[in-house]
Amino acid sequence: MSDEAMAVRAEHEPDEDVTEATDAEVKSADVGDEQTDDAPADELSDVEAAWAAQVREAESAVGELRTRLDAAGQAADDLRRSLDESKRARAIDLALARAGATDVAAARELIGSDDSDVLAAVEQLRERRPGLFARAPGLRVTGGQMPRSSTKRAAHAARETGDRRLLLRYLRLRRGGE
Repeated sequence: MSDEAMAVRAEHEPDEDVTEATDAEVKSADVGDEQTDDAPADELSDVEAAWAAQVREAESAVGELRTRLDAAGQAADDLRRSLDESKRARAIDLALARAGATDVAAARELIGSDDSDVLAAVEQLRERRPGLFARAPGLRVTGGQMPRSSTKRAAHAARETGDRRLLLRYLRLRRGGE
């Protein structure tokens, strides 16, 4: 075999001892006449690689921000729902207190959460469970505390202030029978 044939064969069938050269090694080995053409291509590939890295970073940041935005939107929805529930509970409590409910907590539990009209729901409850409401319109809802009688209030006021007029009022109330 001639030397040329062996060289061609060596190019097509590499020996096991020969390692493959990387693109960078091949480009650095070809430092002949083509060096002026390869230099801008290397610079472009470096710039393109830097831009590609920045694009990947920006895309990952966008993905993270979208995830955070979705979580914030879900939290806002939860807070809005909680606020609506609180407003409804407050409206129910106010309507029950105005209607004269003696046990507001128990009456609130009996009003359904699906009732959209609070006043109508309170009236329905008043018809179904009249025992939860004060019988006479003038009765005061005390929330479980015994109301102080006027005699006790007058005695307390006379003792605290030392005012003679309040003392005489207390004595009149006591003599009157309470």
